[in-house]
Amino acid sequence: MWAFIGLTGALLVGVLYFFAMSNKKEVLDHWDEYNQNILFVFFLAPFYKPDNDSRSRLQFAFDNFNNLLSTFANNTMKTIMQPVMQVFKLLTDAIGQTVEGLFNVRGLLKTMWSQFNSMTEVFMTRFQGTLTALRATFMKLNGAIGKTFGVAVAGIMSGISALQATLSVFDLVINIIITILVIIAAIFIWLPFLFIAVIAIIIMAVNAINDAGQGDSITGIAGVFCFAEGTQVETAEGVQPIESIKLGTVLADGGEVRGTLAFEQDTDDMYDLYGVQVSGSHIVYTDAKPTLVENHPAAQKLPQQQRKVYCFITSTRRIPVSSANGTLQFADWEELENNLDDLKMWNKQVFALLNPNQIYMEPSSHCLKSEAGFTGQTHVMTQLGPAEIRGIVPGCKITDADGKQTTVRGIVRLASEEIINAVKLSETSYMSSGNWTKVADTWLQQHTLCASKPADEEWYQLFTESGTFMVIEGGQFIEVRDFTDVGSSDIHKTYDWVLETLAEKI
Repeated sequence: MWAFIGLTGALLVGVLYFFAMSNKKEVLDHWDEYNQNILFVFFLAPFYKPDNDSRSRLQFAFDNFNNLLSTFANNTMKTIMQPVMQVFKLLTDAIGQTVEGLFNVRGLLKTMWSQFNSMTEVFMTRFQGTLTALRATFMKLNGAIGKTFGVAVAGIMSGISALQATLSVFDLVINIIITILVIIAAIFIWLPFLFIAVIAIIIMAVNAINDAGQGDSITGIAGVFCFAEGTQVETAEGVQPIESIKLGTVLADGGEVRGTLAFEQDTDDMYDLYGVQVSGSHIVYTDAKPTLVENHPAAQKLPQQQRKVYCFITSTRRIPVSSANGTLQFADWEELENNLDDLKMWNKQVFALLNPNQIYMEPSSHCLKSEAGFTGQTHVMTQLGPAEIRGIVPGCKITDADGKQTTVRGIVRLASEEIINAVKLSETSYMSSGNWTKVADTWLQQHTLCASKPADEEWYQLFTESGTFMVIEGGQFIEVRDFTDVGSSDIHKTYDWVLETLAEKI
C-alpha cells in the first residue's frame, strides 16, 4: 500500500513538473497574473524559481505563498473597510458643516447683541446720570439734615445754659436779699453793742456771697509755668519782651518757638528771681540741678494781683531769659524731651489721675508724641452757642464736660510741626491725636486716626477753670480735657516726677 502511495505521489510530481516546464516561459512572462492564484502558487511555484534567485525552491514557493496571503488580506480589508470609511467621511463632513453653522449663528447673535447695546446705551447713560443726580441730592439733603440737627442741639444746649444762668442769678439775688435782711435785723438788734463785729460780719457775708455766686473768679490755674508780661526773652535777633514772641521765632540757644500760651487772671503764685517775674512752679536750671522757682534761695514771692502771663513750647525744651544775674535757663511748658519711655510714663500718670482704679490702656506712639490741639474752625460750646476756637479769649464762658459753665483762663497756639496726626471731625475741623477725650466713663487719647493732617495751619487749645470743655462738630458733642491734661487742681501732683526725670538727664 505504501508503495502504491509513493508511486502515485511520484507520478503526480512528475505530471506537475512536466506541466510546469511546458508553460514555464508563458508563466514567467506573466508572473504577476499567475501568482494571484493560490493553488497555482502553492503547487507549481517551486518549479518556476528563476535561476538567478539564491533561495531554495521551497523557500521561493513559501515566500510567494506568504506574499499572496498578505495581498489577499489587504484586498479583503480594503473591500470590507471601504463602506465604513465612507460613513466616517460623511460623519466628519456633517460635523464640519454643523460647526460652521454654529459659528454663523454666533456671528449673527453677536451682531444682534451689538445692535441691542447701541440701542440701550442711551437709556443706560440717562439712567446712570439720574442715579448720580439722586445721589448728590441725597448727600446734600443728608448734610442739611445733619446741620439742622447740630443747630437744634446747639439751640437746646444754649437754652439749657441760659436757664442755668437764670436760675443761678435768681438764687444769687435771693441769697443777697436774705443776707441783707439778716444784716439789717442784726444791725437794729446788736448795733448798739457790737458795731465793729457787725461790720466784720457784713464784710465776711459779702465775700461769702461773692464766692458762692461767682466761684469762677477764684484763681484756679494761676501762675502755672508762666512768665509775667514784659519778661525779656533772648532770641537770635536780640532781647524781646515775651508778649511779642510769635510762632517760629528762633531763640538765642537755637530753639524754635512752636507753641505760645497766654493767660490773663488774678495770680497768687508769682516770684521775683533776679528781676524775672515767674511762677513758683516753673522749673529753672541751676548749676546743681533743675528746681522749682519757689525753692530757689534767691526767689522772692510777689503779692497777688491781676496779671497777663505767658509761656512757650520750644524745640529745645528751654527758654533763655535775660535777668540781672545774666541768662537764666527755664524749662518750657512741656519740660520733657520727646523720649518715648518718658512720654509713656507721663501718659500712665495722667491716665491714673483721670481714671482711678481702671486698667491702664497704652495709646499709639502718634498720641504720645503729638501735642493736643484743634484746627481754628473747630467749634466750642459757649453760653451763646457754638463758637470757633480761634475766636476764644481769656475770660470767655464755655461749657465743660459736665455741662456746666467754666471760664477760659488761657489760650494756646501751636505750630503744625507739633501735631503728628489728627482725627477728622468735619470738613473744616480736625482734632490732634494728643487730645484726651471721654469715651463712656473713661478718659482716653485718640486711637482712630486719619492718614494725614492739614499742613501749615495753626492749632489751638484752651486752659479752663474746670480742666475740660465741650467741642461740637458733625452733630456730636465731644468732651475734651484742656491743655493741662489733668486739670490745674491736680497738675502739682506731677512736679516731683518731672524734676526727678530732668535731674537724671543732666
